[in-house]
Amino acid sequence: MDSVIWTNAAFRLALEASPSGQLIVDKQGIILHINEKISDIFGYSREELVEQSLEILIPENYRQQHPDYRNAFYKQPTVRSMGSEKILYGLHKNGNKIPVEIGLNPLEDHGTRYVLASVVDISERLRAEQRFQLALEASPSGILLINSQGEIVLVNSKIEEIFGYTRDELINQSISKLVPVNHQNQHPEFISQFLKQPQSRAMGIGRDLYGLCKNGHEVPLEIGLNPLDIEQESHVLASVVDITERKKAEIESASLNKQIQHAQRLESLGVLAAGTAHDFNNILQAISGNADLARIKLNSKTEIGSHLDKIIIACQRAADLTKKMLDYAGKGKMEYSRVNINILIEELSDLIISAIPRKIALKKFLTASLPEVEIDKSQVQQIILNLITNAYEAIGKDEGLITITTGISYETTESLKRYTAFDYLKEGRYVYIEVIDTGAGMSPDIVDNMFDPFFTTKFTGRGLGMAAVLGIIRSHFGSILINTIEDSGTQIKIIFPASEILENDKNDAISIQQTFHSSNTKKLDGCKALIIDDDTEISHNLKNMLEIKHLDITLFDSGRKALAHLDHIENSFDIILLNMNMPDMDGAEVYSELCKRNMDTKTILMSGYSKQKVNASIQEIAQKNDQPHYFLAKPFMHDSLIYIITQIIERSAYQQKNH
Repeated sequence: MDSVIWTNAAFRLALEASPSGQLIVDKQGIILHINEKISDIFGYSREELVEQSLEILIPENYRQQHPDYRNAFYKQPTVRSMGSEKILYGLHKNGNKIPVEIGLNPLEDHGTRYVLASVVDISERLRAEQRFQLALEASPSGILLINSQGEIVLVNSKIEEIFGYTRDELINQSISKLVPVNHQNQHPEFISQFLKQPQSRAMGIGRDLYGLCKNGHEVPLEIGLNPLDIEQESHVLASVVDITERKKAEIESASLNKQIQHAQRLESLGVLAAGTAHDFNNILQAISGNADLARIKLNSKTEIGSHLDKIIIACQRAADLTKKMLDYAGKGKMEYSRVNINILIEELSDLIISAIPRKIALKKFLTASLPEVEIDKSQVQQIILNLITNAYEAIGKDEGLITITTGISYETTESLKRYTAFDYLKEGRYVYIEVIDTGAGMSPDIVDNMFDPFFTTKFTGRGLGMAAVLGIIRSHFGSILINTIEDSGTQIKIIFPASEILENDKNDAISIQQTFHSSNTKKLDGCKALIIDDDTEISHNLKNMLEIKHLDITLFDSGRKALAHLDHIENSFDIILLNMNMPDMDGAEVYSELCKRNMDTKTILMSGYSKQKVNASIQEIAQKNDQPHYFLAKPFMHDSLIYIITQIIERSAYQQKNH
């Protein structure tokens, strides 16, 4: 090739000094010149390539089409790159394919056209890109590369997973495609500001970030930004983490903590309510006992007798309040029996229908073949009536619908966490009662406080309300779930354990019904009774009550003193009245010591707490002792005390006679 182009020394030096391979080809595809770099790339010497067809350097599967590409270039000879959309390959002397980048430049010498091809071996770059791509794909985070125009240059598969787009749907698209609609207008400015002061940092500190998925849903994200300069252009490398599961976990954790705190608050209030009720019952015992004793000693028809009757009635009303407080604390008096909830609701149907206004419809969906539950029937009836009352009051004067549904649900450890009180619940089958109304619903503040004692949205003086409902439910080892939206109604679901997972307590104290008949109290003459109570006001009142019936009474203000006395005398008592809550040595400890002495004396346990709480305190002792024990809930009247003692003495005499 002796053209002017080739004989130009500067041109030849430029070709040889080029870091890329350079070769000149004529219109027929004959190689006229190569530089040393071409030899390095393809493995041929200069002598092996010059005057050879260019097809020697083209893989066999492309050779047939190549002349057409060459002819097309000669028809429109312009400076351009080849294969910008795909990887091109050359053929090495050893038969291996080499990835290359090729730039084409038209040359002309005395009317003859040539092509100057610039060839770069990109094998190392592709290997580096492959390593980068592997690292990119292995990243647990989504990776986005964005150029200064806000266009997506690169994504990894995690980005596809997070947003639901394929790679092809994102490359060369504006990043605003992944930005929620209400932030799309401001986002270009955010990119511009970042590129003006580029530094690695987290995005959106102090606020929640969201991305827009292909399906239109917004996904919570955590985004880290890193500036990159690529080919003298500023880019942003964004690390994107989908924090949906973390957000769910945080919400669940916050909800769980809120429930735990609420349960702890209720438990604290319950302990306070129970303690207050117990102490108040003791005070009422002293007041009502002395008033009752005074009434007995006076003519009840006198004016003073009338005043005493009013004191006793007031004490009974106060006792009803303390009973509600014990109900709230879950420590109220319960009479358990196995009940079918459907039958219970049917028994209440007439009362419910008569109570609700005519504008409000009532529908019942009662699941057949419900297992029985072990409940206090009257207490659960009261709960149902309470919920129905709340439902129709929420609807008000408008037309509406109340739905009562029963069914069986299997509650897991996780599902039980939805309920207001759940820490004591066990996984298993539960029977549920669900009451839904179309009323006004409740605000979150009301729901948060509705189980507090005396909290009400109605007029004051309505009592413990839902607090007592929760207490009763908890005493049945059940719970309650509230779903409500203001102006959209309320759904309340109550669960009770199915009866197969309950065990009967065979060691209950005997409660003798306080329905009084004439009884031969002369049998009490000379009976010996031991009273153990630290409250001297109550013990002396009991002594005075019993002495009216000619019982022989011994008093002790502590269990230790009473036990020491019993150790030094023969067992000469017919009845022992034992207060269950005393300092130093409580009633359960005293009862345990009495059982160890194998005394034939019948014991009456007295407490301001419920029979269930007393039974729980002596359960282990009672299981080892065959002697029955009896229970009197404070406050009680003279008639109740005399009646239970008479029944015990008569039963004991009958047993001795028939032994």
